[in-house]
Amino acid sequence: HFVSDHLYPQWAGKDRLIYQEMSYSKIPAFYEHNVKTGAKRRIRNRGVATSNYFSANKTHIVYSSYVPDPRWGWKNDEAITLLDINSGKEKRITKGKRYLSPSLSDNSSSIVAVHSNPDGTNSLHVLDTSGKLLRTVPPVEDYVYTYPVFAPGDSTVAAVRNANGEMALGRFSIQTGKPTWITPFSM
Repeated sequence: HFVSDHLYPQWAGKDRLIYQEMSYSKIPAFYEHNVKTGAKRRIRNRGVATSNYFSANKTHIVYSSYVPDPRWGWKNDEAITLLDINSGKEKRITKGKRYLSPSLSDNSSSIVAVHSNPDGTNSLHVLDTSGKLLRTVPPVEDYVYTYPVFAPGDSTVAAVRNANGEMALGRFSIQTGKPTWITPFSM
């Protein structure tokens, strides 16, 4: 009997749960679990990734996959990978950029992700499911964004770190980048 971890469970409808399962003896894979019948289905093995985080809705899973540079060992990218839950087919929708902690909209029409620049700065990018950049959420001060999710009212919610190392939860307008703080900054 081997113990495995079930990571980031997310509802995909009222009876379906999507999660990532991994252990020291298994390759990480995405699974669908029907909570009414108890049926479990492996959707697909996860590609190589530096983070276990993913986002899911009723039809798709999105995650950042590791892409090493073919020539330079010190350089790598994090591409957004989109996985169809029903067919198990996946495609890499970005190239040559470093996108972290992507999150899907409820209708699978767009993705919000942290775009990490080589100089250490970052911003929030909203992309369509083909990888086309739709909007850059204007950065506010020198904040470091993490784990953004879509929120009602043309906004996104993300954890944020300021220059003092304090963290807060903020809601950001996708149009202006203006924050509304849900929690105050604290250590």
